[in-house]
Amino acid sequence: MDLETNVAQQPIVLVSPSSQNWALPSLKELVRRRINLFDRLHAEGYAVRVPGTLGAKGSDSEYVSVCRSIAHQRPQYFLDVTGAPGGAMHWPRDVFMCYGAQIKTCTIRDHVNYVAPILQELGLASRIFDTSFSGFGEGGCIVSTSTRYIVSDALAHEEAPSVFRSMPYHFLPSPNAGPNGNLERRSATHIDVEVNAHETAQGDFILFANELYYQTFQREVDAFARLTDALLYIVPEEEHALLGVNFACLPDNRVLVPKDSMVTAVLEDHIGKRNVIAHPIEPLYDYGIGGGLRCSSNIIH
Repeated sequence: MDLETNVAQQPIVLVSPSSQNWALPSLKELVRRRINLFDRLHAEGYAVRVPGTLGAKGSDSEYVSVCRSIAHQRPQYFLDVTGAPGGAMHWPRDVFMCYGAQIKTCTIRDHVNYVAPILQELGLASRIFDTSFSGFGEGGCIVSTSTRYIVSDALAHEEAPSVFRSMPYHFLPSPNAGPNGNLERRSATHIDVEVNAHETAQGDFILFANELYYQTFQREVDAFARLTDALLYIVPEEEHALLGVNFACLPDNRVLVPKDSMVTAVLEDHIGKRNVIAHPIEPLYDYGIGGGLRCSSNIIH
């Protein structure tokens, strides 16, 4: 059985073991909440894998402790990537991205060392992939739907993966491209914490933008919405802590979203509640200093 057949039958969801925030009242609570998320995705029919390391304790000892707790309580999910630094596994979408038979690895060169072990542990033959360094390996810079890609203009001078030749892609401003510089969000170049999109089975293109991002780049967002005939929704600034915009699109046209976000309600209206996995979020534990549900996951399908 080749990779595409194997993955098509059972898409794999890689999920971070932690939120990269150690200033917490309880690491035990962090582990409990992460396991609840893993169990929820497993119950919904996804093959869940949690890449981390069981290596010797060191400067990132809290991370190792969390990984060990998860591996002990849910060994069926845990994926031991020997020697992987916590920073690489906190944000698996920013380590590599799959584009058909191509893998684009983040331009952080150390990360390429963890792509082959991940694929090997998953039972996927890395030799069939064309693996190369590219900004397109940093998944926070790219938002994808079933028919198009939205790309941070920070990648405007990068060579796009070959699959982009058959699917339209569009550039939107990176958060640090505003007239006043960085929006002071989680990343200067990642757009997936500011904009996201989903396409319904009927072909409706639903576009979300955070209020501050929209105010900063209204001309560009409106032009893109007109070009794609999008249904545009602006997410109020007071919801930014929930990171509703940073929802994860799953392979079967379903989505993983924060339970109490406006984004959740909109998606339920458009694609039905059965296609929306609304998960309760406590930003302190579930997000920490980083991104949301999309940032802390990756999909191989």
